[in-house]
Amino acid sequence: MRSLCTCLFLIILLISLAERSLAQTESHTWETHLNIRGISGLINGESAGFLLKRRIGEKTFARLGLQGYRLSRQQTGALGNHIVTRRFLVQTRPGIEWRAAINDKFYFLRGVDLIYDYSGLDNIPPTADQYTERQRATNLGLSPFVGVHYTINTHFGILVEAHINAYSQFIKNRIDNDVNSTYPNRVETRTDTLIEFQPFQNITVCFTF
Repeated sequence: MRSLCTCLFLIILLISLAERSLAQTESHTWETHLNIRGISGLINGESAGFLLKRRIGEKTFARLGLQGYRLSRQQTGALGNHIVTRRFLVQTRPGIEWRAAINDKFYFLRGVDLIYDYSGLDNIPPTADQYTERQRATNLGLSPFVGVHYTINTHFGILVEAHINAYSQFIKNRIDNDVNSTYPNRVETRTDTLIEFQPFQNITVCFTF
């Protein structure tokens, strides 16, 4: 709750300062978007993500979404062994967007993003002779979307997008058993095909310049 209040305060402060300092212009080429869902993670230093757009035509934008995180937590097992769990994600979403004006404040947009991300999960015991697990996953796919862009003023707006993510997931899992185990170490691989609907993939504060 404290992080949410801090986020709202920073957004309001940023808007008020920009209103005073930025010159009003009629034509803008770039947009940057900070996802509201990820602001608390950015403040806590756990994750970061943003969306960058560049106008390439009267109603057309090229776009690039970037997101990532790296987390490390320690767990206490039933026998008192301390296991460190590490996770990471690097995601890129290049795409193209077409925009149509509903009125002078609202714009309807549609388009498609490419999906590429690489993630990992490591379970690390306190000593090297205990059970360990190392997983790596690569996602490749497409993400068609629709959305609405609301213009607050010349430099600020709010974006809401809904996406359908269709992608293949390639997973490699390496398991090393502890030295006293009778089971051999092994490597498991699998490929999954996933389709998911995300009604609020992007809820962002937009800065236009």
